[in-house]
Amino acid sequence: MRLAQPLLRRKLHKRAQAELLYGQFIEERFGHYTQSARQDWIWIHAVSLGEARTAAILLEGLRQAMPGMKLLLTNGTATGREEGRKLLQDGDVQVWQPWDSPDVLDRFFSRIQAQNGFVA
Repeated sequence: MRLAQPLLRRKLHKRAQAELLYGQFIEERFGHYTQSARQDWIWIHAVSLGEARTAAILLEGLRQAMPGMKLLLTNGTATGREEGRKLLQDGDVQVWQPWDSPDVLDRFFSRIQAQNGFVA
């Protein structure tokens, strides 16, 4: 995966020509984040548009049951990220899902310290 990173970065830059969001926050795909880690995030992973829309229903119930909760939302597609942005409140964080490789996932899980995980 390390050897493929230059190719993956080039692919993201090319994809960003058609969909601008793919060019934003590329380092998140490789497990590098600027957000401070929190112990109390509720993590929802909603890959694409459909999952983000479904996550809205789940999130509404979670926010009612857990007032003040903070969301960590990960997305894998530009449309999912755009739809997911509508779900954010103050203190919530949205990042790109990390690439599926040991080094990247180690960085993700050490930086993003969510205690609960929900998949929508």
